[in-house]
Amino acid sequence: MSAARPKGMLQNIAARAGCSPSTVSRVLNGCRKGFSVKRELEERILAEAAAFDYHPNPFLRVMRANDSKIVAIFDPATNTSETLHEAKAAFINQIRQAGYLDTGKYVSLYHQESYSLPFPVAAALLFDISDVSFLTFLERREIPYVVINGIAGERGAAIQHDEAKNLRNATDYLAATGHRRMVYYYAPRTEAPSHRHFSAALRANGFLENLRRLNFDAPREEWDTLEPATFLRTVIREFAADAVLCYDHTRVLKLLRAAAETGVRIPEDLSILSLDDEYPLDELPTPVAALSVSARKMGEIAAETLLKLLHETLPPQERTIRIAGRLMRRNSILLRK
Repeated sequence: MSAARPKGMLQNIAARAGCSPSTVSRVLNGCRKGFSVKRELEERILAEAAAFDYHPNPFLRVMRANDSKIVAIFDPATNTSETLHEAKAAFINQIRQAGYLDTGKYVSLYHQESYSLPFPVAAALLFDISDVSFLTFLERREIPYVVINGIAGERGAAIQHDEAKNLRNATDYLAATGHRRMVYYYAPRTEAPSHRHFSAALRANGFLENLRRLNFDAPREEWDTLEPATFLRTVIREFAADAVLCYDHTRVLKLLRAAAETGVRIPEDLSILSLDDEYPLDELPTPVAALSVSARKMGEIAAETLLKLLHETLPPQERTIRIAGRLMRRNSILLRK
């Protein structure tokens, strides 16, 4: 009997229980709003359903009741970041303890149409959003959400790196180790402005602000978009650079490859520091110094913030939480005093 179609099951259960199929459906799916049934009938329906080994679809139940305990996690399909996976694991652990379930959906950070939901959810977690239009479907449905390392709209909250504090810590450390000719590297900007991560401008501007604070000479701004080999030759020849601050670990790897090709010695000729700490920076022959933000902490705070959005009013000023990184001192920085 378990192989029968659900509609036929409902009709058979209804016939044997002495009621309509709609009554069976409401009882089995827990629909109580505007509906009541005698205890004896409810027990007969449940007994007959057990005899047929019939179990209602939990997703259909959610859609009919419009009462979800599911949190959607929008996972960037091309992102292999260990930090993202660690943050996600910490987030899931927290929401499960609070009685929520998680469901994943792979999306593209460059295609807005990949952000959609086929069924109701209580809330959502997203990563690396820089274009608020990617959040409009959540805003229209009034679904609470949190973005890790991104921006949020009116109904959401954002857990971000504290870019201002991280830039200050990085430049102060380089200055304390005797570096006076610092440059910043972002690499050629191949993506469209709307797809560029919001931190790109914050880091570039923060770097220049800290050079002014330290009363250090600033390099030409357009240098940070040169090809890696050209960048190294230019900043050493025209600026006598002694340290480079990289936007992230992928830029570090590009520069290290170019350094090997052009004969630039790291750190003897040029110290390197990264503004994130992803694999394999700490496992390279010359481990690279970096600002490391706790992924676990970001995930846990994201979960705590989302639960607040679900169960209480969270003031706008508390919806952006910034976390400072820890400076990882490694062999890519040469003491120049």
